[in-house]
Amino acid sequence: MNQTEPTGQDFIGKTDLQRAHRLSVAPMLDWSDKHCRYLHRLLSRHARLYTEMVTTGALLHGDVPRHLRFNAEEHAVALQLGGSDTADLAACVKAMRDVVSIPVTVKHRIGIDREESYGFVRDFVGTLSEAGCEVFIVHARNAWLKGLSPKENREVPPLRYDIVHQLKQDFPQLTISINGGIQTSAQVAEQLDHVDGVMLGREAYHNPWWLAQWDETFYGEAASDLTREGVEEQMVAYMEREAAEQGTSWYSIARHMLGLRHGLPKVRGGGKGA
Repeated sequence: MNQTEPTGQDFIGKTDLQRAHRLSVAPMLDWSDKHCRYLHRLLSRHARLYTEMVTTGALLHGDVPRHLRFNAEEHAVALQLGGSDTADLAACVKAMRDVVSIPVTVKHRIGIDREESYGFVRDFVGTLSEAGCEVFIVHARNAWLKGLSPKENREVPPLRYDIVHQLKQDFPQLTISINGGIQTSAQVAEQLDHVDGVMLGREAYHNPWWLAQWDETFYGEAASDLTREGVEEQMVAYMEREAAEQGTSWYSIARHMLGLRHGLPKVRGGGKGA
């Protein structure tokens, strides 16, 4: 396995889209809310952050402020939409591009149930690229719609990174980011030899201090002078502000910080997985 990590020089010359999607934190239901994103932005200035996955029904009929509220400090932040009603979702990429001026990207799996042919996902990406999508975030597992729970769907279908690498070879003009099972900086660096970006989920949430290394390791920034104590102080100030202005409980924010000292001696922390 290639253990070398990219340097700032490796980063120069990438297109704007590739830079924007080099590292990102996955949309995670009940986890990547605005408080989590505020913490993550303190740790990395460059990583792209995502909202929780919001269904179109929740936006049309539910608590819109809860789902769409964000802090200005979070940028760059992306809204993750999900649904099955094409009229509500405007799931045709062309239709979405017709009504918004911001980029439209697609996050998808590499197959459905036991359909494992490369041609299936190749044709899917090709069709959407013709409709105007330039960025694909590819979870390197099939989605098993029958017989597996959502949690099992994140763990049971085998990871097939080679399929995502082949997509990049076949569509070099597109920005391809990979997602699924990646837990270390060495693994991120290895994937960046094949694709344009890496999306991290559970490991980024359980071990948020990892994000503090990303700007130096993957964006060529100077070494950070951040400390866990300094981040905690900024989060306390944020919690006080949220409590005063929004009536937000401290726990709803502090729960995202449980992994901040992950890996230190005599420390236990973490979350429930995403």
